[in-house]
Amino acid sequence: MNYRSPTSSPAQSMTWKPQHESVVQISPRERELYSMRNPNSALHRHQLSQRRGIHNSGEFPVAVMRAVYEALGYQTWISGQSKLGPDTYLLMRLPGKRRDGDAAYRRIIDAFGADVIRDFDQIAKQKRLDAGFRSAGGDPDLFVRHRTDRDLRFFVEVKREDFTKTPVYRDTFGDQQLLLFPLIEKYLKCSVRVARVQIVTAG
Repeated sequence: MNYRSPTSSPAQSMTWKPQHESVVQISPRERELYSMRNPNSALHRHQLSQRRGIHNSGEFPVAVMRAVYEALGYQTWISGQSKLGPDTYLLMRLPGKRRDGDAAYRRIIDAFGADVIRDFDQIAKQKRLDAGFRSAGGDPDLFVRHRTDRDLRFFVEVKREDFTKTPVYRDTFGDQQLLLFPLIEKYLKCSVRVARVQIVTAG
């Protein structure tokens, strides 16, 4: 994997702009191994226990970034309910699971405090209603915290860019994400970074 932090973000029409953006390049062969759940994949230990719903693809780009951040000394939690494993978190998604006290939601409460998350939930809910959204969503793909400095923490939204396709495939930001990300930064005092995982054939 090749990792770098670009000096500027690609031009994109959106109201929220990330303060930090990184790029990781990886081969189609590694994607194939991961997709087949092949134990020879460098990302095999980041496989999800289930591939259902929004996770039906296996979240390959997210697995790439989990490996990158963990090599840098961070612990990572993927957005999802606790049945996907202990390395999960919930912020806005799956309100029923949050009301039931799912362990993934408790992890985010432990990180920020119950009062902060309760207030944030009310603010985000009102903003969603004002914008015409009927369901909760928009959680970044990862919550990341340094293993030795717990105050060093941030969320990460991972976007796939597949240069093996013509035209090049690029993930885009959803409307709920563009609404939620600035609220996270303002009210949780926690940045939302963007990581672009580029699938490229070595030239």
